[in-house]
Amino acid sequence: MMRLKGRLPGSCTRLKEVKVITRKANIVEVLPIIDSGSARDSAAGCFENFVGFEKEIPVNLPAWKGRALFHVRSLNGQALNKVLELN
Repeated sequence: MMRLKGRLPGSCTRLKEVKVITRKANIVEVLPIIDSGSARDSAAGCFENFVGFEKEIPVNLPAWKGRALFHVRSLNGQALNKVLELN
C-alpha cells in the first residue's frame, strides 16, 4: 500500500483515480487524476481554497529487488521522485 497525501486547488475538485504504472528498470509512475467538476457544480457554492486529501492505494510491484524509483506527478509541475530500497 502507498499513502498519497496532498492538496487540491478547490472545493469542487475531486481525486477521481490514481493510476500506478510499473516500468522496466524498477520505475513506478504514480499519476493522480482529478475531476474539477462542472459549471453547475461551480454555481452550487464551490470556492477556490486548497482542500487536503489522503488516500491509500494498492501497489502491486513485480518481484523487484534493489532500488526502485517512485515518480509521483503533481498539479504544480513539481513531481516527487523518491528512490526506495526493495527487499
